[in-house]
Amino acid sequence: MDRSLQQKLWKISFVLLVLLIVTIAGLFIWQYVILDNQTMAQQTQGALAQTYFDEDQTVIKGDLSAGDINKLVNGANQLESIKYKPLKKKVAKAAAQYKELALINHLVKDIPTDIMALEQWVAKSLKPKTNIEQLIQLKKQRVYNQEDAFLAQMNQVWNCYEMRLNRQANIEAQLAQLPTAVTPATIESLSNQLSKLESEIEQFDNMQGRQLWQEQLQKKVRQLAQAVQSLNETDTLSKEHCQTLFQSKQMAAQLAGSELDPRLLVALTFDDGPHPEITPQVLDVLKEYNIKGTFFVTGANVERYPELAKRIVDEGHHIGNHSYNHPDLSKLSDAEVLKQLEQTQALIKDATGTTPTMFRMPFGAGGRRVVHLGQSLGLTSIIWNLDTQDWRSHDKDAIFEQSMEYLREKTLMLMHDTHQAAPEALRKIIPALIAKGYEFVDPLTLGYEYHFFD
Repeated sequence: MDRSLQQKLWKISFVLLVLLIVTIAGLFIWQYVILDNQTMAQQTQGALAQTYFDEDQTVIKGDLSAGDINKLVNGANQLESIKYKPLKKKVAKAAAQYKELALINHLVKDIPTDIMALEQWVAKSLKPKTNIEQLIQLKKQRVYNQEDAFLAQMNQVWNCYEMRLNRQANIEAQLAQLPTAVTPATIESLSNQLSKLESEIEQFDNMQGRQLWQEQLQKKVRQLAQAVQSLNETDTLSKEHCQTLFQSKQMAAQLAGSELDPRLLVALTFDDGPHPEITPQVLDVLKEYNIKGTFFVTGANVERYPELAKRIVDEGHHIGNHSYNHPDLSKLSDAEVLKQLEQTQALIKDATGTTPTMFRMPFGAGGRRVVHLGQSLGLTSIIWNLDTQDWRSHDKDAIFEQSMEYLREKTLMLMHDTHQAAPEALRKIIPALIAKGYEFVDPLTLGYEYHFFD
């Protein structure tokens, strides 16, 4: 065979071989790369659809796991064609949203069901012991993309939590900075500190945190109130000092009824009821002026008129024990006194659902012995420092004059809701007390130090 022909045949054979290899390679690429990419793309698109919360694929579901996202990302990473770029971008968006949720999950107890609802996020409680330093570190890991509506909205959530944690840190710092000692020169600054702190705690929107700080503040103020009272024993505080201290609600609560309380206080108390005609009138007068009184009722009358006892409690008044049938307790044995009180406690509880914590001895008689017997039942003895003598005069004008003549800065007034002159006199007494600047409180708030008559 001609040598030149032979070379031509070799060249043709080589070209055919190359064409065959290219064809086989093309078939291989088609089979194992292009078709595989198409399959992977379909699987990725399906998984992506399951990942998002909505059909428009704007925000992912809140209950995804790291495994779900990793599988989705790995699938997208295997897609090599440029035509899959939009799909890979959606996967990257889902991964970024998942990272955002994972970061915020370090702060909040639960991921809201509708994670596009901003108000649900802000309402969620922060996890215990979460602090501003932790939030700042988490924010550094964020991948913020303003084009993503969800991530843009989550930026507001982070800002809200940052503001809340800053307020939290500020409250905790103020609590730590409260002084432990008090002098006349520091009373004004102390009162300002307490008032500011009380206001910030009240405005805090997390109930659990608010309650915890209120308890901490109450404990500190209790100690400060003791320091103030000790100071007053050695260096009598002026009325201006006392008024300044009472600008703080917590301090006012601790010192209420004490000699440091600058307020004019009165507790209206009514004995011997409930009476079917008089008690409703007294209740009507009190309701008209939006004032709460204290009714020391007898068990026998509660037994006769349980609906009136219930009305007393339902309208927000205090109810106290006044024995079963109004005997002179000083003439009874311990067992007989206890029976009088226990029987009345049970009747009041049955009629009103409330167990009294105060009792008043009929005629104020019984002394220290009966006071101690009452204490064994959880009852505080309440007497009085102004007797209106209504039981004697039964005259509204005489009752009024007696009340005005013997008023004190801290008045524990005795009346009886068993005669017609009581509600009539009350209509004169209450406006007069209001005009004088009195505040109406319960007997325990007065802090009256005497519990029996010698």
